[in-house]
Amino acid sequence: MARTLANAVTTRLSLGDTAEVLTHAEQIEDLVEQSHSEWSRALVGLDVASALLKQSSPEV
Repeated sequence: MARTLANAVTTRLSLGDTAEVLTHAEQIEDLVEQSHSEWSRALVGLDVASALLKQSSPEV
């Protein structure tokens, strides 16, 4: 489940919908952190970082 939700966040990022990326990532944060998949945890972290940088007022 965590990997599926992480992929949905990645899809939103590719569409340029940074607000949705941040909202969805926050909603699934606990599930992803408890996941045994290092890939899912890393993917969501990278997507959140990218979304923060792609906003109209980037946050580093």
